Amino acid sequence: MLPTTSERSRCVARSSLPTSVHHDLPAALRTCAHRKHSLARPHTTATTEKTCGALTLRGLQWRFHLMGPKTVQRVCELNAELVTVEKGASEGEKKLKRWLEIPGWLVVTCVSTTSTDGRAGHLDEPAGEAREDYAATCCAIQNLCLSLHADGLGTKWTTGKVNFDPRFGDAAGLPSNEYVVGTIWFGAAAGVPPLPPKKRLSLAEVLSRHE
Repeated sequence: MLPTTSERSRCVARSSLPTSVHHDLPAALRTCAHRKHSLARPHTTATTEKTCGALTLRGLQWRFHLMGPKTVQRVCELNAELVTVEKGASEGEKKLKRWLEIPGWLVVTCVSTTSTDGRAGHLDEPAGEAREDYAATCCAIQNLCLSLHADGLGTKWTTGKVNFDPRFGDAAGLPSNEYVVGTIWFGAAAGVPPLPPKKRLSLAEVLSRHE
């Protein structure tokens, strides 16, 4: 029996935080920070494949596409073309060189939702399956990144402009019934990056208490 849409979210949204953290939610919120890992070669795809396999459940809409050298080349060239148009040939060449050095590429997509009458679902429908499928896919990406981090791999979830260019699907070899949620760059972390500058909102600005 396939899970319902509400079950889809629960499958991936269960927290990996220890019980003690839940008892001190404000402290947990204060420690939330984004770190960009510096990714170094060599890397292996075995860990990534294992992690993706652990996130496969019947009826769920996310899909993983592990990109090889030829596919990466096409995507990098497409991105360089976009950068060239916007910033000039020199910047396009720099971006192409930089992206080709990224060791691991995993594109995460969501299968497009269709209603019972065959119409495509829309993310602007608050209670629609399309929005829940998108949210569940985002949860799956976060769980994937946490799992890879636990196995010693650094990741970056990127949603740059190239991901949503009409030509990206062909360049990456994606099925026509899937749309891109993001691309995960991964590799053996060169080291632990420093915490980013404190530009975050205060706890009072993000946590509201209700009676």
